[in-house]
Amino acid sequence: MDHDDTPHPLDALAAATPRDLRALQARLTPVGPRKAPVPSLVFSSFYHLVDPDWFAAPPLDPATVLTFTAAPAELADVVHALAAAPFARQGRAAAPLLAIDLVLRHSRAGDIDAGLVLAGPAARDAVRAVTDALSPANGVGRDVMALFTAAAFAGGPEPGERP
Repeated sequence: MDHDDTPHPLDALAAATPRDLRALQARLTPVGPRKAPVPSLVFSSFYHLVDPDWFAAPPLDPATVLTFTAAPAELADVVHALAAAPFARQGRAAAPLLAIDLVLRHSRAGDIDAGLVLAGPAARDAVRAVTDALSPANGVGRDVMALFTAAAFAGGPEPGERP
């Protein structure tokens, strides 16, 4: 059978309600060579503390991570923005720039792991989609996203260019 009926994990997350997503944790990790280390960015709702053990390799070092919290409705908006984006269904990139992990545990929606590895303009588009999905009132979240964006995309080739 050539057709896989298993739903994409992003579709499963997109079907969840904001209440179901209270335990969602998201990690954005720059990958590939960098001129300077860039911390991962992790965000979750204010209902749950970030649990580093939920994430697969590379391990999450709490001392070198940027964090913020978001309302469950904002998390739902982030999931919907990522699930609707054209890059969400692409295969693994040859020269990845950004890995995104969305992990849901202890929820009525079940345990769900969704991962994206993006390169080129898709990496920047994903960061923009996450930022745009945050409420304008979430100033801390938007400021942390701006810091992450500056660090993740500074000093290297433009997405899609060869180093």
